[in-house]
Amino acid sequence: SLILMLGMLVDNGIVVVENIYRHMQEGKSREQAAEDASNEVAMPIIASTLTTLCAFGPMVFWPGIMGEFMKYLPITLICGLSSSLLVALFVNPLLSSRFMRLKDPAKENPKKLSYKANQLLERLLVDYKIRLEWAIRHPKKVISTAVLAFFFSFVLLTTVPKEFFPDVIPDQFYIEVETPIGTSLEATDEIVQKMESLIIEEKNIKEFVSNVGSKGASQGPM
Repeated sequence: SLILMLGMLVDNGIVVVENIYRHMQEGKSREQAAEDASNEVAMPIIASTLTTLCAFGPMVFWPGIMGEFMKYLPITLICGLSSSLLVALFVNPLLSSRFMRLKDPAKENPKKLSYKANQLLERLLVDYKIRLEWAIRHPKKVISTAVLAFFFSFVLLTTVPKEFFPDVIPDQFYIEVETPIGTSLEATDEIVQKMESLIIEEKNIKEFVSNVGSKGASQGPM
């Protein structure tokens, strides 16, 4: 659960800090940039975090043995992402308003990896902008594709195993029958014979042994 959460843990903080930096580039003071940028992205990051929490929330109520194993995953995610959201909305703006500085573009070295990475990022943003503009111009196609993908996910769901633990047939099992005190051996034998007739009908049982009048070496009824 910690590994799964690691990638999402810093997302909210990155969004807030990057937005504060952008506002500072526009000429605002650190305090004003921190306030405006945080208010601008507060609802989007809250909504994005809630969508993840709502997806994992029902796993807390997973019943059975699997639920006992798996409930720690959603609990860890909920606590971690909720904490990251609070840090992004309150701690990051505070620290940015005190210590954030703008970089001097003149000091950027074209040979540095960060400079080349920024160039690659700019090219990716241009490509993303083209695709985003196409999606905005064709809302029906985008929405139709999303709806079809949603319903297709139900078809894929039928191919997913419903059990994490496979059904394993035991090699052997014991059946212990306890009759009231004073029951004769004949009466007990009749009961056992009825059980034998039911056991014979089971195809998965190859052989069995019956003991009447004494307890076997069983560890209890199974």
